[in-house]
Amino acid sequence: MGEYVPDYKASLWLVNYERAHGKKVGLTRGTFDLINPGHLDFLSRAKELCDVLLVNINNVEWYKNHKGKGNEPVRKEINRIELIKRLEPVDYVFMHPGIGQHIHPAVFLALYCKPDFFIRKDEDPRWAFEEKRIFSEHDYHPDFVILPRSDWDESSSEIRERVKEMMRPEISIEMLSDWLTQMRILHNKS
Repeated sequence: MGEYVPDYKASLWLVNYERAHGKKVGLTRGTFDLINPGHLDFLSRAKELCDVLLVNINNVEWYKNHKGKGNEPVRKEINRIELIKRLEPVDYVFMHPGIGQHIHPAVFLALYCKPDFFIRKDEDPRWAFEEKRIFSEHDYHPDFVILPRSDWDESSSEIRERVKEMMRPEISIEMLSDWLTQMRILHNKS
């Protein structure tokens, strides 16, 4: 079980401590809202690359600014922290507030504590390009690993969109109508 570290400044000490004990440290990031098998698979594969896995969870403010209002996470920040820290591959969890940076909080955290690996999902390639550019500008060159999406991977955003689609009034009425028809058929058979 991992540990939640509320102060990102402790990350520097943690990385140095683990390195002093011969361990390789990796950092990844995500919103981790609607936990699904894809999240578990991604974190397990990330942990295979390193001895110690740090996970930075996106906070609500960052998410609203980058994904738009109305798309914020369903789960409260503390609940996402609790879920992620209980997963076997995770050693330390951070929720860096972003403190007005114009870069992603996990990139800021990586620049601060300099883990050996920066691990991300295979998403929009512009993000990876931008992250690599920022690291290079700061003379920081971690092993930058992009893990491909797995067969189980589905983003929380995708799940939220499917739920919204299912909750459309016309869909709900259609589903209710189908259910009533099935009940009538069953009733007539008895």
